[in-house]
Amino acid sequence: MIRGGELDFASGFDQSVAFTGGGELALADAVSYAAVVSGFSKTGATSLDLRDIAFGPDTAATFSGGARNGVLTVTNGTDTARVRLAGDYLTQTFSVSADDDGGTLVVASSPASASAQPLIAAMASLAPTPAARTIVEAPRGATLAHLLLASACLEWGSNLRALA
Repeated sequence: MIRGGELDFASGFDQSVAFTGGGELALADAVSYAAVVSGFSKTGATSLDLRDIAFGPDTAATFSGGARNGVLTVTNGTDTARVRLAGDYLTQTFSVSADDDGGTLVVASSPASASAQPLIAAMASLAPTPAARTIVEAPRGATLAHLLLASACLEWGSNLRALA
């Protein structure tokens, strides 16, 4: 069980892991890991450090499965780890980045709500020049009032107009 902090396995490990708060599961042999991970955060509070998957430009993470469980596949084109996740991750976005030792760090986040996407694109187009264009990512549950306030804070001044 991980309740904050890091659980680091420098060699093979075959036990299920439950996140009960934030934290990181570091696996030196992620390619061989066959147990189940539960409680993996959908908001980036937890991470998987797959130390045997060297991070590079082709490194990607995808989830396949159903509403109860599935498999998170992380590959760099040469090595592939398949981590079984308990829970519904069908709408999550999985991001990969380099860890401190050249491996791959994976986190999940919720994508911006689909209904906010046209508004976000319209707001971004109001920037005075292409070089100054800013993309605003709306958190889940953001309202039009939240987004308009955010755009005003970005000092778009006279370029901010009603989006009716």
